[in-house]
Amino acid sequence: MFKVDLTTGALTALASFNGADGNYGSGIVCDNIGNLYGTTNSGGANDWGTVFKVDQRTHVLTTVLSFAVSNGESPIGLYADAVGNLYGSTYRVARNDDGTVYRIVAGATTLVHS
Repeated sequence: MFKVDLTTGALTALASFNGADGNYGSGIVCDNIGNLYGTTNSGGANDWGTVFKVDQRTHVLTTVLSFAVSNGESPIGLYADAVGNLYGSTYRVARNDDGTVYRIVAGATTLVHS
């Protein structure tokens, strides 16, 4: 993960994935205090992808959610609402192979639809 200073063009590395915390990161969203959240489509505890957070001050990357059989595989897309709740979807899920919609509120994950 990196940032680009649009005035100077300088590229700064913020965080790197190592497989255990995800592989193949995708788009990111920002919460109301500047932390960054995103998804990876593989890696994590079960190799089915993750939701991650990068702290806006320390740039430390932490795994918020590792996907498993029960909650989806290969997340695609993430949305942060005005109060910091995260919503996303997955490409597949083991139960019916059609994906899920999930919500993360204060670190707790809820399966909204499968």
